[in-house]
Amino acid sequence: MNLKNGRSSENSGFLAAAIPLAMLTCVTLLAFANAWPDRLVLDDNAFAGPGRAPELDSLQYIFTHDVWAPIGANIGLYRPLLLLQLSLETRVFGAWLQGYHLSNIFQHLLVTLLLFGFLRFLLRRTGRQHPSSDLCALLAALVFAVHPIHAEVVNSVFNRSDILVALFCLAGLWWLLHHLDMHPSRGWSGLAVTYFLALLVKENAIVIPGLAVMLILMVTPDTLLARLRKCLPVLWLTIPLAVYLILRANALFPPELADAAQAAGGDPTQVAGGEEFSEMLDQIRLPGAKTFLRVAGVFGEGLKVVAWPYPLRLSYAGPPTLVLVGYAALNLALVLAALIQLRRKRHGLAAGLAFFYLAMLPATRILGTGESGPHFAERYVYFPSVGLAMLLAFALSALTQ
Repeated sequence: MNLKNGRSSENSGFLAAAIPLAMLTCVTLLAFANAWPDRLVLDDNAFAGPGRAPELDSLQYIFTHDVWAPIGANIGLYRPLLLLQLSLETRVFGAWLQGYHLSNIFQHLLVTLLLFGFLRFLLRRTGRQHPSSDLCALLAALVFAVHPIHAEVVNSVFNRSDILVALFCLAGLWWLLHHLDMHPSRGWSGLAVTYFLALLVKENAIVIPGLAVMLILMVTPDTLLARLRKCLPVLWLTIPLAVYLILRANALFPPELADAAQAAGGDPTQVAGGEEFSEMLDQIRLPGAKTFLRVAGVFGEGLKVVAWPYPLRLSYAGPPTLVLVGYAALNLALVLAALIQLRRKRHGLAAGLAFFYLAMLPATRILGTGESGPHFAERYVYFPSVGLAMLLAFALSALTQ
């Protein structure tokens, strides 16, 4: 009798885990059933398919050059792991263009499944393990899976970098929080690996250490002093960051730039040797008062398109000054609301909003280079919307209780 009861409980546990995953898989694939056409558009043509640059077949070239170097440009983008994945897919798919889009869809599905598991883990870790907690995580993950704001990232082969950053971030943070209490060194080591991989995909992954500290402080049930002590190993993440910065500096200022400068009668030491970091620092533009107002506009536009994503646009013009002031007031109100939720011990709601703002920060280009300044595009919201899914899961959990 006990054996039968044990098998029955195992079967029910398996079904309880399998049904949400199957539902997420079906809904996500149905939502993007028409997102694998036999064509590439815009930037995708330069990186995938038969028309791509031949230099992208060289592993050394990928890790030592700017993303746009094959077409003669150097605009400060270093994403070797993204280019490596696209190079491998070219060997597999070749001229079958649907394959690249299918890869995007399945990677988005993987992020969605990982998000569901992560949200389920966070709800249980914060003491919200009640019968409807899994349903709250499932509903939040479903909204993330089918939200229209993710259409550009899922449909664009080149912009899958945001999908990969979200994937590495969720895997690393889940691994860290799972091992934080019993095996902290194992947890931080795993996060360091995923952090480095995410940096090699896209620059906005630089905020992952801040996300880790924020989650430890907000969702870890312990005294404040104990939580602060748990955050100290985050300093070890400066090692993968330093390695990334060295690789990036050498790639953005390769030896051929020094050769070109020397041939033109210039000083080659200004773009090579030990001057890479100073060259990068010289290009940074410090923000002014107007920049901060435009940053508030980027945050506000991000929240707006998540709440009401119509009409979706390829590019978004900057809103007028009056609207920027309104966005600044909205952001201030949300920050105050998050502080109130923290005071009421509803840390999950505040953590979700903090995740959104931290993940969105690199997209604001508050420290821009050259003429680039704060501006909004819908692809910027994919990674930060993980935080909004977290906020939704905790809000639903609070309502059910």
